[in-house]
Amino acid sequence: MRVALLIINKFPFYIKKENIYSLFFGFFAFGSSFFVFPFAAGDQVFYNKFYEQVSSFDFSNAFWFYHQMLGTSEPLYFILVYLVSDWLPRIFFVAISNGLLVFLVYKQLIRIRVAGVYFFIVFLNFYLLVLLFSAERLKFSLIFILLAVGVSGGKRMVFFMLAILTHVQAVLLVIATQSRIILSLFRSLSRLSLKPEHIWLFFIFLGVVGSAIFLREHIHEKLNAYLYRQDFFSVIKPMFYLISTVFVARQARLEGFLATVPIVVASFFVGDDRLNLFLYFIFCYYAFHLKRGLNFISLVLSGYYLLSGIGFLYNLVSHGDGFGVG
Repeated sequence: MRVALLIINKFPFYIKKENIYSLFFGFFAFGSSFFVFPFAAGDQVFYNKFYEQVSSFDFSNAFWFYHQMLGTSEPLYFILVYLVSDWLPRIFFVAISNGLLVFLVYKQLIRIRVAGVYFFIVFLNFYLLVLLFSAERLKFSLIFILLAVGVSGGKRMVFFMLAILTHVQAVLLVIATQSRIILSLFRSLSRLSLKPEHIWLFFIFLGVVGSAIFLREHIHEKLNAYLYRQDFFSVIKPMFYLISTVFVARQARLEGFLATVPIVVASFFVGDDRLNLFLYFIFCYYAFHLKRGLNFISLVLSGYYLLSGIGFLYNLVSHGDGFGVG
């Protein structure tokens, strides 16, 4: 008995129910990647070529190759691939990252006590499948964000910075995750008092600014490419998510509004393609707290994205591109 208690105290990770279920779905994502990913074409053609050839360059030329192949300059994904591509097969790299993302997603689902039906619906969710088999840099960025929300203090700040250095648009999600603390800060300032979390918010702000300065040339390049796409139609779907989030947030409506409105504004300038994914995940966070997700709007959207996810998989296997025939 004493031995058992010692093991429980020494290795609590392995016996938590949330970790057991999360590991199950994580391993399932890891294993299924070996069957699904070989069908992926589209952007993965460029990711595969970059992964397979980058180790043949010295570091500076490898970064140039990274920019040429993927059209981006965020350094962290490049560094990660450069370090492992010479000894880790591409399929294992994808499978491990897929398994880790799904593990972290399900840990969050279990922590907020979502209804069991979502364990199966979420696995085939359109946006999750996009992350697993298409939007690779964004997938790694979200992994860092999910790691950040599971810790506090300096560790959280570090993971947030890693997320931004992997995909610069992740700064919008970082801001969204801090909406509650931002509101708390304004309330505390009105009473002339501060909490420790407000100090860390200041450091996170400095980290965001520092990351933006470091990536300023990349940001300028991307903004120049996106600005001509300004279109009021690009904010219709984001506005729907904003309204839906505020509706389901109930006791935290101002917080939900603050979390979503910067992304809605950004969608006007850079388009809503990736930003709808951010908004949907923010919506899910608040919607899954309302009746454990068993509310009308959450069930309707989950059903819609379940069908969309099945369609994505069908297109991926049939045509090599989950978004349709190339």
